Amino acid sequence: MDAASGSAHRGTLRALSVLKAVSEEGGHNVSRLARLTGISRQALYRILSALNDAGYLDRDPNGEGYILTPLVTSLSTGFREQAWVTGIVAPILGELQRTVVWPIDLATSVGDAMYLRVTTRRESPLVIERRSTGYRLPMLISAVGKAYISYCPDAERALILRTLVRSNAPEDRIAQDEKAVYRIIKTTRENGYGYRLSEVETMTGTIAVPLFLEDRVFACVALTFFSKAMTPNEASQQYLSILTATARRIEQDLGVGPLDRTPD
Repeated sequence: MDAASGSAHRGTLRALSVLKAVSEEGGHNVSRLARLTGISRQALYRILSALNDAGYLDRDPNGEGYILTPLVTSLSTGFREQAWVTGIVAPILGELQRTVVWPIDLATSVGDAMYLRVTTRRESPLVIERRSTGYRLPMLISAVGKAYISYCPDAERALILRTLVRSNAPEDRIAQDEKAVYRIIKTTRENGYGYRLSEVETMTGTIAVPLFLEDRVFACVALTFFSKAMTPNEASQQYLSILTATARRIEQDLGVGPLDRTPD
């Protein structure tokens, strides 16, 4: 490898490491990214500027950091995302948020995790976690992840779980407990929704339902609430029907839907 090729190779790896760092939590500023990646601030400014110009990063309107744009995850999907997200999904979720007030999110699977594609958190007055598009959500402990893995095809589920078992991330450790994973899937299917409840760290809970593209899940839509205001069961009693109806409406407007929504 000559000097020019070596420099281009290092530059590519650095850009990818920046995208990975931003995807972990979202909204990172330059100082935080420098600590995470080991890249100098001067070099980071050049990388961030290039990724921003290319459309893969954007400035977080709620802070001083950077967030992923939908263009990043569109690299691994066949969707023309900007059209279906901005033209169909965002208006429907905005309408739902104005009805229920609580923040509404839509997330899709990329590899072994879920990523926010649409969120109404900026519009909702009832929000603690100011998460933006591109935010990464662990598959087995997030509501959208539980909904996804519980309803995705068996072969896809097996592949995701094999990947998670090899992961060293603390949030993926539960994948090593087959009984715990079975309980997650069983409970999610019995309830008809995935849920997350965190009373200590964020004081919020979330319920989520899947959206189908024929025989597979292509996204999950979620509602987040204060855990002191209600339990997941109470949230489901009050909001599950409208959340599910919203999922079906999105499917209808996209011209897709499940062949059979009955779990195996």
